[in-house]
Amino acid sequence: MDVNIRDQKNSTPLHWACYTRSEMALNYLLTMKPNLEAKDSSGFTPLHIAIPHVEKLGSTRNVKSLLLRGADRNAIDNHGKTPMDLIPTDFEEGTKDELVQILSEQSYCECMMLKVPLIPLKRNHKTQ
Repeated sequence: MDVNIRDQKNSTPLHWACYTRSEMALNYLLTMKPNLEAKDSSGFTPLHIAIPHVEKLGSTRNVKSLLLRGADRNAIDNHGKTPMDLIPTDFEEGTKDELVQILSEQSYCECMMLKVPLIPLKRNHKTQ
């Protein structure tokens, strides 16, 4: 299956997974190493499309998944807008603040709340 195939609007399956808010489809497609920077006819990357759909989905998981896989948070569409510029002003404050924080972080691990263990693990009989 070609995960980078384009339709008449130059959208890829990843664009459609973000548009339809399908976490399952998005995560399945992400395992196939799609082009995260593919732009549709409006210049939108999948991340651009995922942002306005966060509130309807009730979760920022799709945005986090794209960022964790390496989506460019500074990608610019045909109107010179980045994904952060597309956060709707009518979003609830908590949702808006979370998106701003996620898109501002430089580390992809931090957006998923993954931390490096501070205590080195010791070998035991199970970890020879």
